[in-house]
Amino acid sequence: MEESRVAFLRRLISSPSPSGFEQPAQATVREEIKHYTDEIRTDIHGNAIASLNGQGAPRVMLEAHCDELGFLIRYIDENGFLYFAPVGGFDPSTLPGNR
Repeated sequence: MEESRVAFLRRLISSPSPSGFEQPAQATVREEIKHYTDEIRTDIHGNAIASLNGQGAPRVMLEAHCDELGFLIRYIDENGFLYFAPVGGFDPSTLPGNR
């Protein structure tokens, strides 16, 4: 069981999914949770929604974001420095700690 969770986590973090383009991460999540749900659907906003006993009580919702920090390279100068713009919002102070 532990190996399958690690494998899922590896697949999830290997799915490129910057803001606005979350489909690869959602496909990974859909594949993993289909064994535990009665229904998986996508709403008009692109959110993946899974339910188990959707008419039961009490009702509990678990939610999470599927996107990740993304950047577009805008220019590479003659010294090889990259100039980029973010995809979505981010806190610049966290950037040095990310790969």
